[in-house]
Amino acid sequence: MSLVAPASSDPKAPTVCPTGVDSAFASTESLGKGIAKDACGALGGCLVGTDCRRSPVPSLDDLAGEWQTVEEVYNHPSAEGFWGGIATTSNLLSFTSGTFPPFSQGGESAALQLDGEDVNATSAKWYPYQVVRTAAVGTVNITSTVRVGFEKNLVMLRLEMENTGDSNANPALSINLASDWRFQPGSWPWTTPRPDQGGFPTSFPDNTTALTTDSQSSTSSAFAFSMGTSSTNTSKQPGVAIITPTIPAHGNVTLLMTLAVGNQSSTSTVKIAKDALTNFTSVWDESQSQWSQRYQDVFTPGNGFFSGSLPVLVTDDAEISALWYQSVISILMTMRTNLRFPRVYATVGPDEGTTIVYAWDTSLWSGLLALLDPDFLKEQVSLFLKGGVYSGYAVDYLSEGLVGPWYSANDLAIFTTMLRYVNMTGDYAWLKLPAGQGSTNLAQMEARATYWKTLLNPTFGLADYGKLSNLLEEVVTYVNMVPSLNAANVWMMDEFSSLLQAMKNTTGASTFASMAQNLSATVLSLYAGPGTGYWLTTYPDGTRQAVKHVYDFDTISVYFTKYLNESIKSDMLSFMHHDLYTGPWMRALSLSDLAANVSMRPDHGSNGAYAAWPALAAAGASRLGDYNGMMTYLKAFSGVLAESTWAQCYQLIDPAGPASASAAESTAQWAASVSDFSGSYFGGKNGTAPGGLKNQARISLPDQGETFNENNGASFGDVVLTYVFGWNPDGTNPVLRDPSTPRGTFSGSMVGVRGPGGTYHQIDVGTQGVTVKDMKGPAQTLAIS
Repeated sequence: MSLVAPASSDPKAPTVCPTGVDSAFASTESLGKGIAKDACGALGGCLVGTDCRRSPVPSLDDLAGEWQTVEEVYNHPSAEGFWGGIATTSNLLSFTSGTFPPFSQGGESAALQLDGEDVNATSAKWYPYQVVRTAAVGTVNITSTVRVGFEKNLVMLRLEMENTGDSNANPALSINLASDWRFQPGSWPWTTPRPDQGGFPTSFPDNTTALTTDSQSSTSSAFAFSMGTSSTNTSKQPGVAIITPTIPAHGNVTLLMTLAVGNQSSTSTVKIAKDALTNFTSVWDESQSQWSQRYQDVFTPGNGFFSGSLPVLVTDDAEISALWYQSVISILMTMRTNLRFPRVYATVGPDEGTTIVYAWDTSLWSGLLALLDPDFLKEQVSLFLKGGVYSGYAVDYLSEGLVGPWYSANDLAIFTTMLRYVNMTGDYAWLKLPAGQGSTNLAQMEARATYWKTLLNPTFGLADYGKLSNLLEEVVTYVNMVPSLNAANVWMMDEFSSLLQAMKNTTGASTFASMAQNLSATVLSLYAGPGTGYWLTTYPDGTRQAVKHVYDFDTISVYFTKYLNESIKSDMLSFMHHDLYTGPWMRALSLSDLAANVSMRPDHGSNGAYAAWPALAAAGASRLGDYNGMMTYLKAFSGVLAESTWAQCYQLIDPAGPASASAAESTAQWAASVSDFSGSYFGGKNGTAPGGLKNQARISLPDQGETFNENNGASFGDVVLTYVFGWNPDGTNPVLRDPSTPRGTFSGSMVGVRGPGGTYHQIDVGTQGVTVKDMKGPAQTLAIS
């Protein structure tokens, strides 16, 4: 495809566009005005054969999940509204895990019965701004839709009932009014503080509202209904509302509901719920339109909300497009605007960890964060440094303190985030500014790159990274002197050397380069040997244990590449493909590993993977020289987005076994039953195996403590930009990674990539590799190969 200049004033013509790139990209304020609304505004010309009134950016509805069979869903979809969110359940109407920090919900609200029987959803569909569930009871088809109010402590429910019968239907709808919300000030760790059930009396101010108060705080919550209740029951808490609508034969009736939560007076809470019901259409539509606006702002420089922006991906490749745009949705799903910074990118939600930002997780997409919101990135780094890098694993944005134990990856995570910021923005002046603990940001980077020396076991020349809780929390053999982080120490010293060189400190640069070279030999001694592809963990007694884990593959392939010979690279690629890759997804730990049968958490164990691990594995494949493999993996991994946007992890499930085979069977039985899943294929929800393959690993969001949404999925977007498009600026120049190497058969363009110093670029990928051009000049010069 190529760009052409405007050629017609006919509003129906697909080539009607603003003229010239100079006017469209004259400043960061005008750059991208309408970039997410108008392909012409994004590109300064029109893509031949396309309608310029259509955006290259998919809509929120385009990114919705596929319809899911609810009984097969392990972790039900959630709805988010930037102040908080809720998780749906298998019941057609109810929700749980509500969080509007500092308010949290205990138990389940709004469970629906019809004529005394529970109404469970049969199918569900996730959208970024809502969840839709369906069921049928007799002649009545029912659809429920739930949204969260835009920047409001408000839940909105719409229950549409269609009578397919030849006579009127008068179903008795019974709605459980359990609404256990509590104001929870103070620090919120990973486990969200939630009230126990009990002590939440319900009353009915009138026949269209129900008020619940908390006996232990000033919190109140109120339901408002568009239909009057025919009877109520408060003799047993929680209360129940019974509504008996008349649905005409072959007709429809809709029940609207709102739930308001707050610390104001009970009268005020009831009024908020009633006002939202009175203005239901407006508030309902606002939830979607403002979600869409935030999404569009992401791609609009000078948008007035984010301190930066992300480029627009233009491609016909549906899988890579999904990875890129769902990464953006992943970021927005857990972004909060009601905490102590205007925008907080909470790592997870809505059930756990809803106010905390992990250094490790955030670092895995820090390239995108440096472009989208560099102001927040600097704030996050500052809080972590001031709080003490070794005092926790995450910043809680309710208290601005650190929570959790020390994660061994903290040094790597903070160094990576700081380096990505400088390389992406060229803001070397920031390095000289004060940071935490009375030093500059540059000194803090040096401290992160050399902290390993304080952990050094002098007998083995390696840093000891502690116990299970400091590392992966799950793999019992992956403790002490792990290869991954020791290899990362080499990389940090190498990168700090390059940074000092760019700052004209040649003596310091030489010192760090020498330290990196010296440590690299010790790390290389941890390789398990020819033909293996995996690495050895060292224990204090001198024992070396092979641990066949993806984190070693990811970290060593991405950070330690230049020290690997071709034989090791080949071995590692083979190990990844045969031991970890499952076709649709991957496992974090090989089934042949010693700990496979006892380390089975679906994020870091043998029956699934944390969402960022596959992204980094694909990047690692490219670093090891296999760009075709990278593209194969990325396109395959996009299949998990059939359910929704990115989650904390995905679990491989034996389709022949019971629901949650990993929990229902012994570990030995489970491992045996899935030992040949490497040939499985994911095609939609249950998998459609080509060629008659018998073993189809169904992939699902697990329900074992892992949260529904996590922004670690943005790591896929980071990989698309950094490795597919090769964007690797060095703080001064728009450097491309391996520009002469094609990315398989992929072709596409990233439009509006902000480089160091503020210049915007277009990056093109095609059969000849990768090229970059400054976004200035006549429209005709902006060709998309």
